[in-house]
Amino acid sequence: MKMNLKRNLLSATGILCLVFTMPVFAHAMLEGTSPADKAVLKVSPKTIDFKFGHPTKLTNVKLISASQEKYLPVNVSAPNSTTFSVPLPDLIPGSYKVNWGSLSGDGHAVTGNFTFTISGH
Repeated sequence: MKMNLKRNLLSATGILCLVFTMPVFAHAMLEGTSPADKAVLKVSPKTIDFKFGHPTKLTNVKLISASQEKYLPVNVSAPNSTTFSVPLPDLIPGSYKVNWGSLSGDGHAVTGNFTFTISGH
């Protein structure tokens, strides 16, 4: 009987530890962007906006088109946030890929990409 009680107490303690430490290990996953992935736009957007699920630090944003690759200005000294807005130059019609990187509050690097097209019509 004492052995079962001890085992149950250890199991409960282990589960509680997992539940209370899970948010610490949560990576700041991207929840959305504007323009959205695979969006087709009539005109060039003024900014690229990012929304993350947890506070993070946006570390880099690279815009890739058929004719060039360009790192966009990112304020890496800004405090962690869940939203970021990165200014864009005027873009000509065409397809664009955005590669981005961030550093989660737990210290893990997270990267991703999305695409959008400017149709010009």
